[in-house]
Amino acid sequence: LSPMLSNIFVHALETKVLEKYIKTGKLIHYSRFADDSLIILHKSSIRSFTKDLNYFDKSLNFTIEHMNKENQIIFLDKLIYINNDNSLEFKKYRKNSVETVLSNFEHSIMSKKYLKGGIMTNLHREYNASSSHENFLETLEELKEVFSRNSYPAALVNSKIRLFLSDSVKPARKPMNHTVCFEYSSPLIEYGICDLIRKMSQILPDFQVNVTYRCVKVSKLFSFLAKPEIDKFEKCDCVYEYLCPCNETYIGETGRMLINRIYEHQQPSNQSNICNHILSCEEYIKDSNEFALKNQNNFTSPAKAKFSNFKDKFKIIKKGFRFKKDRKIAEAYFIRVKKPSLNDQWDHKAFRLF
Repeated sequence: LSPMLSNIFVHALETKVLEKYIKTGKLIHYSRFADDSLIILHKSSIRSFTKDLNYFDKSLNFTIEHMNKENQIIFLDKLIYINNDNSLEFKKYRKNSVETVLSNFEHSIMSKKYLKGGIMTNLHREYNASSSHENFLETLEELKEVFSRNSYPAALVNSKIRLFLSDSVKPARKPMNHTVCFEYSSPLIEYGICDLIRKMSQILPDFQVNVTYRCVKVSKLFSFLAKPEIDKFEKCDCVYEYLCPCNETYIGETGRMLINRIYEHQQPSNQSNICNHILSCEEYIKDSNEFALKNQNNFTSPAKAKFSNFKDKFKIIKKGFRFKKDRKIAEAYFIRVKKPSLNDQWDHKAFRLF
């Protein structure tokens, strides 16, 4: 949604600001990619043009970069310059140590099919980013160095370059009857698949199969195991159930951490049905006292031991709600089905089961 909204905004700016400069002939050329624009404008109009841009929206501040003393300017991945006969030329521009890194031919876990295809892709990109054949040949030497740094075999690169120079038009793709995708985790997988496709083509020469590969996500292998599990008492947006030693039950819901709701159920001031019950339930009082006595060495006070025993009687029966309404409906469903004895009512206005 963000790219679409930004395009709408910039289009509104272009419609309001640019038209008058185009009509007066002061704006000679304008092209834009996202929020980067290339503009050829009369020098006398630069100040007013910048002022109009910034006046369009006070929260934005447009900056303008001019050609340097060598009559050069960088736009996207191109170096644009004025040559000796005052005509515009452009060629591929690379940032140092940024665009010199490709997927390593020897060490990357990637299909050799894609790595070899990447050579032709880079050649086409280099060619389209050059205004002349001479500029293309000049940047081609830089591209060879980039391939060399990333362990691409020189013989393979040179053969692809010879093929490209003989015909730079992209070949038409053959129509495929079926596409199959495999997870790529080792070069051995590709060797086996290629052998299988080769045998299939011998049996069914007219049946074309397009083989694709996808990398195995590292998160799929171990991250779910490495992520610590959230304690059930710290979970939010859940429906919970309380079971008393006397088998009386209560069902409720909370959008906060469950432990906070359990604290509230133990406070007499909140007039909770659970609290009112445990204050008079003989079986609960007996069970709580026995637990505190048995575990007196594990807690700093009997009150903490009794609360630990109390909270262990809660369990989550449904979790992961995004909206309060969904949580309320789930609570109403479980109350209607389980009929917990400590809840005041079993019916719900917004939910009917039968």
